[in-house]
Formats: sequence, structure tokens, C-alpha cells
Amino acid sequence: MSEDEDAECQKQLSKRNLRKCLYLCSFAFMMNYSAYAGLIFLQSSVNIENGLGTTGLFLIYATSAFSTIFFVPIFIDFKGAKAAIVAGEIGILCYTLSNFYPSWYTIIPAALIHGLTESASWAGSSVYVTYLGEQYWERCQSNKPIPSTSNKSKESYVYKFFCQFYTVVYFSQVLGNAVVSIVLTSLKDFQTSHENFTDTTATEPPSKILVQKVVSFGNLTNTTSNTTLGEAVGVISDDTWEACGSMECQADFIYNADPERMRKYEPSKISIYLLLALFLLMQITFTMVHAIFLPRIPAKFGSNEHGRHSSVGQSENELEKDQLVKDSASERKITLKNAMVSELKETFRHMVSPLHLLVLPMVFYCGVFTAFSVAEFTRAYVSCTIGVEQIGIVMVAYGLTSMAVSGVSTQLLPHFGRNRLVFVSAFLHLGTFLFCLFYSPSSQSPWMIYLNAVLLGACDGAIVNVIQGMIASYFGDQLAIAFSVKNFGTNLGVVAGTGWSTILCVYVKLYILMGLLAFSFICYIFGEIWFQNKVKRSSADTAKAAPSTQF
Repeated sequence: MSEDEDAECQKQLSKRNLRKCLYLCSFAFMMNYSAYAGLIFLQSSVNIENGLGTTGLFLIYATSAFSTIFFVPIFIDFKGAKAAIVAGEIGILCYTLSNFYPSWYTIIPAALIHGLTESASWAGSSVYVTYLGEQYWERCQSNKPIPSTSNKSKESYVYKFFCQFYTVVYFSQVLGNAVVSIVLTSLKDFQTSHENFTDTTATEPPSKILVQKVVSFGNLTNTTSNTTLGEAVGVISDDTWEACGSMECQADFIYNADPERMRKYEPSKISIYLLLALFLLMQITFTMVHAIFLPRIPAKFGSNEHGRHSSVGQSENELEKDQLVKDSASERKITLKNAMVSELKETFRHMVSPLHLLVLPMVFYCGVFTAFSVAEFTRAYVSCTIGVEQIGIVMVAYGLTSMAVSGVSTQLLPHFGRNRLVFVSAFLHLGTFLFCLFYSPSSQSPWMIYLNAVLLGACDGAIVNVIQGMIASYFGDQLAIAFSVKNFGTNLGVVAGTGWSTILCVYVKLYILMGLLAFSFICYIFGEIWFQNKVKRSSADTAKAAPSTQF
């Protein structure tokens, strides 16, 4: 084989390795977050007593909002993207372990640890996928000795890699909730069956006690003492559903721990332990996959020791040449303090810019909406009505709809423009909130709960792409900082949504959401006007400068 042919094979191998790294990163990330998504959607139900679950979520995102600005960017710059991904997944492991014995002494410390690294895995994966896309573009260019005007840009390859990455990762919501549904549903009757062999005077199922009380008042004269709530659902469940949906108020019952009312939020212990064991196994396995098999990529301010680490898609000789170039080009020492000061100055300058202040309300609203879907819908509309065991299958419908709408909106965005999609998304959100507000849960129409999940999933899929496209268009010259600050704003929204979860009734939260939606939509209109004027001024300045450069 000639030298040219050997070099060509090496280039093809490098491109193939880059794709393998993308698939490895995506699949392991998806499996980790499948377990995490399934656990998060259960928190407001299984840990409902005294608001422990939502308090843990509040602390996760409050700490994450802090670390997104002050910790994660510096960590990635010095330790690299791979280290950030693994650190974020170790934080999830700590949080999962704490759920084996949920208490204020376990959930709260684990939430703080997880919150510190929560955004590290997302930011690290973004940096990693961007690097893979850029390296792939460079190898494609090296295969074409004659430049062509039809060559794809570097951004197009990066975007393609991100599309493949998020297509895999977004499936985590579906997979995680499917596991939840299978485990909780299959073991739903385990606790009840076990209690039938125990002292019924002390441990009789609350559903049976409730029916017996109704019998004693003569409301169910045909119901025997062996009748369960499930068998009498057509007669009395509508009464128990009256305090669900928009009328649910956690403060009325989570602090007195009424066993009759808490029953529907708490699955059997064996099902929870089995579910947590499965999640823990998934997280340990695929965190090790990332730690052992995922190649490192160069850190911005990392050490350049020869032969210490393999770069993705590069041979040892290529790596040594690159290291020599980097060593000669970066003689100066960069201290942690200088890097932090420089990053923070740019970040805060971006945060106080007028255009960002007009974008911030929509980003904040997105976080509050996420908190409503995770903490309020799963508890007030699902657990409170059809039971905690059904959260998994309901949220599968949510996840599938979110994926479908996200994919459709991505295809429609170039044809219809961002402004039209913003209008459609705003009306979709408003209609969904009105449905949540006026829908009265009834045992005669449980399918309406699944319709509600589909509507919320469509809202989620629509708003994510709108915000991502808006940030990319408005702040194209400083994307890294813009997306970091965007995550900060979203986390603040989640903090607010989980912070008032145990204090306010659901209908009050819906009114707040509609108010935030209207305010963010108005700010978006002014922000779009500001941006278009900025583009016009920039074009005018370029046109004025062009003639002067010709003389």
C-alpha cells in the first residue's frame, strides 16, 4: 500500500473514531439521565411528606444556578470536558443513593452535592460534542485537496453532531419513565398482599378503611367489608379527586401526614428499592463507561504533558506535534485567579446588556414551566388521581410528544421563521394552562390526564427550540457565555417554581405561569425590535466603511 493510500486510511479511521466517540458519549449520557429523569419525576410524590422531595429539587437548582456561573466554566477550562461529564454523573449517583433512606439528613446534603455538579455534565457534553464536530470538519477538509465553494461550514458539522447527540439524549425521558412504569405497576399490589397476612387492626389498607367508613354511614349499602377502593372507584373516587388538579394544595395535608391521603402518593417499599437499585446500577455502569472508555480532549488551560493522554481521532505522532506547537505558543502562565476574573467580567457584562435583560424573562419562564411539569403535574394531576404507579406511563407520553414537537419545530423553523413559532408556542402554552386550570379530574375520564401530558410535552418541545435559536441568533459572537447565562436563568426559574411548590395551591401557580408567559412574550417583542435595529445599524456601518477601504 502506498503512503498516500495509508494516509487516506488513517484519515478515514480518525473520522470513524470521532463518530464512535459521539455515539459512546451520547449513549452513556442517555442511560445515566434515563435513571435520573425517572427519579426526578417521582420526587414530589414519593417524598411528599413535609415537602422533602420538592425542597431537594429546590436546593439542586439553586446550587446549580450558582455553580453554572462561578464553578463549571472554570472547572471545564482547567480539567476538561470529560472530567466535567464524569463529575456531573457522580453527583447524580450521590443523589440516587440518598433516596434509599430519604430524610432531611440524606436528601439535603446529596442535593447540594448534586447541584454543584448538575450543570457540569451538560456543559461538558456541549464542549465535547462541539470539539468532535470541529475535528470531523477538519478531517473532511483535509480529504479535499481542491477547495470548493459547496463545502459545508464548520458550524454545519457541529450542528449535525448536536442533532445526533440530543436525539439520543432526549430519549432518556422516555426510557427512564418506562422503567418507572414497569417496576411500580408490576409491584403495585405487593404491599397490599403482604398486609393481608398481618394484623388488620393495625395495618389495614387505607383504601379498605375508607370504604368501610362509607359503609358505616350507609352510603354504600351494597359494599362489604372486603371491598377495596379500586372496586368502588366508580362510587367514591370522584369525591377523592375533588382536591386534585388545580385545586390541590400541599400545605393542607403534607405536614400532618394523613395516612389515608398519603397512600396514593407512596408506592410499595419493595418497588421503590428495586427501582433505585436499577437506577443505581445503570448510573454506576455508564459513569464507568465514560470514565474509562471516553477519550479526553484538550482543556483550555490544561497541562500539556507529552504522551499522557490520547486526543480523539489522533495518532501518537500527531499528538506530539500538536503538543509541541501548543507548548511553544503558550509560554505564559495562566493562573486560576486571572481566568476567573476574566470569565466573570465577560459574564456579568453580558448579563446586564439590554438585549439579554429582554431575553431573560422568557428563559426564566422556561424554568418555572419545567418546575411545574416535574413537581406539580406529576403530583397534583397524576399521583393524586390515578396513583403514583402511573407517573411513568403518563410521562412517557409527555416525553414522546416533546421529542416529536421538537423535531417538527426544528424542520419548520427555517421555513416559517422564529417569530411565527414564538406566537404559536405562546398560544399553545396559554391554551394548555387554561386546560389545566378548568379541567376537573374525574374517574369517568382518566384519559384526560394523558391528554394533559401530551399538551405539556408539546409546550416543552416547542419552547426549547425557540429559546435555543433565539440565543444563537442574538448572541452569535459569545455563544459560550450566552448559553451559560441562559442555563443560569433557567435554573432560577426552576428554583422559584419548586420554592413555592409547598406554599401555593396549583391554581395560583397557573395564574403566575400565565402572567409570566404574557410578560416574557412582551419582552420578546421589544427584544426582537432591539435586535433588528442592531443588525440594521451594523449593516449601515459596514456599508459606510466599505467605500473608504477602497481608496
